Amino acid sequence: MTWYQILFLVLISFFLLLMLFNPKIRLFSLIVKQWKVFVKYNPDKVQQKISIIDMISFIIAPVLISSILVWGFAFIFTVDVASLLVTVFSIIFTVLFGFISVLVGKASSSNKIEKQLVSETFTSIVSAMLLAIISAILLIVYVSTSRNAIFDRVISNIVIWFSIESLLLLLMITKRSYVIFSKANDE
Repeated sequence: MTWYQILFLVLISFFLLLMLFNPKIRLFSLIVKQWKVFVKYNPDKVQQKISIIDMISFIIAPVLISSILVWGFAFIFTVDVASLLVTVFSIIFTVLFGFISVLVGKASSSNKIEKQLVSETFTSIVSAMLLAIISAILLIVYVSTSRNAIFDRVISNIVIWFSIESLLLLLMITKRSYVIFSKANDE
């Protein structure tokens, strides 16, 4: 490993420790809330169950697809594609950040189901934004370091996984936004 890659691993480890122990940037609660989005809604809140189809769709499938692409088909990013994806993730982050301001206006709904839908959509938007930020940072490091086969594959695997996850979250956000705003127009 080169000193860039060692430095990168040290910085990532430091960042992960900050995420776990600094209360101002602790993201564990966001991960827990996103996990709860995959729980089947039960108005009585009795024996809520994890949706198996959501677990397969949002967690298992993205990990498997990215791993198969990188480790099975030896796919890794070129520097040009990585640079392009940094721009794409920056645009996604900006658009989602703007959409949050629109969604916040719907948070004061008196309808309990709509309020939960808005809350879960907000959580998914923030999760997608976090994935976009992490992916952009990983790609910047990828572009600026020297080539190492294992390092390139690990970064490619994580970025593809996060890209698929972000795409699925964007689709979910789109559908939920449609439901939220179509109900508002019906009233």
